[in-house]
Amino acid sequence: MAPSLFSSHPVTPVTAAPPEPSGLIPRGLKPEEHREWDEFVQRHPQGSPFHLTAWKRTIEESFGYDSYYLLAQDAGGIRGILPLFLVRNPLIGKALISSPFAVYGGILADSDDVRSRLYQRVKELGTELGVDYVELRNAFPEQCAGVSNVSRYVTFSREAAPDEEGNEEALLARLPKKTRNIVRKALKQPDRKSVV
Repeated sequence: MAPSLFSSHPVTPVTAAPPEPSGLIPRGLKPEEHREWDEFVQRHPQGSPFHLTAWKRTIEESFGYDSYYLLAQDAGGIRGILPLFLVRNPLIGKALISSPFAVYGGILADSDDVRSRLYQRVKELGTELGVDYVELRNAFPEQCAGVSNVSRYVTFSREAAPDEEGNEEALLARLPKKTRNIVRKALKQPDRKSVV
């Protein structure tokens, strides 16, 4: 099993990419596709809560930002996604961001070709909307589509050392004392989930 930013969702890694699409054109997400989008995010090894449609609703309702959720799909289903929000404010100007108020975002795709097509589409969309820049908050280098990653954000993941694999106490020991106590208290609740 590959590591995932979803601690409660096991992830099956993509071992062989499907054949490269010939006519695949990224387009906007339709309301009836939200469930399929979320299933793709949860299956993808680099998926995060900030890629889900629940984050879309939260940002739209809380901040009034316009969302531009792009997906690439063929007859076999969704092949790649990119959640984007149009953000306008005096400090940053006008930008397309994936995802605001989050440390993760960016493209999730099952092949380099799909990733490249989504990246090309976001550049076109940025031009159409007249943005000052596009910011993809990628958590993993594989998401970058050949461009440098935004590196100024803190992340919430790290590789486990060999002695930490499957060792809950070793993982907890790496946390600051106050955080470790909060986590231990939460783990004592009847609905306890494993840390590993």
